Amino acid sequence: MTIVPADTALRAGWALNSRDKGEKVKYRYRPQYFAEVWRPGEPSLVIPLACKGNHSDSATSAEQLASASAHAEAVHIGPWNETPGLLFSTQLPTDGGTMTVHALQAPGSGGRLGSVSLVSVGSR
Repeated sequence: MTIVPADTALRAGWALNSRDKGEKVKYRYRPQYFAEVWRPGEPSLVIPLACKGNHSDSATSAEQLASASAHAEAVHIGPWNETPGLLFSTQLPTDGGTMTVHALQAPGSGGRLGSVSLVSVGSR
């Protein structure tokens, strides 16, 4: 498995924000990372990863997971609405308590990179 920063994978000759030089893309949302799961001779499975963190409570994590879903949903690999995804919100207590990781998995039949793949990035 390989973890790749989404900005690196999506750049593909585009400038992602106003600080970058070059043609601008018109989307605000994107996942932070892609996980590429691969075996020799088989198409790779690419899973968008969206990660958030807080020093608050479970309610804040729920809001962060909702926000993270918008970032992961901005990328579709293969059939529309079939890209799998992983969302994380980590609670880091300031009082030395226990760290909690909330995770959601979006299953899907897409995400496979082969000779013919559709990758679209956009905002809704």
